[in-house]
Amino acid sequence: MDRETESTALCSYKQRIFAHNLYEYEKGLRNLVLYTTCAKDKLFIEATLKRRNVAYYIKEVNQKKINVFFGEPQCVEVVRPMGCRPLTELRSRP
Repeated sequence: MDRETESTALCSYKQRIFAHNLYEYEKGLRNLVLYTTCAKDKLFIEATLKRRNVAYYIKEVNQKKINVFFGEPQCVEVVRPMGCRPLTELRSRP
């Protein structure tokens, strides 16, 4: 498999995962979804969520990856203030 074919297959696979997460949210199975993906997918994801009128918040993990939180507006608003810290630094209160 050449690089272009491999890249296309990976894109297709990631888009199916995103679509499945979106489907589960729209069917009421999830209130909030965290989806980590390549930063280059940001425009596609934003356009899709806007078109479907789904609340979302996107946080850059590094130059190559992003975390996409989407779902119920009140759930997304709870996540938004935590966006300034890496998820690995978050922990439950004692």
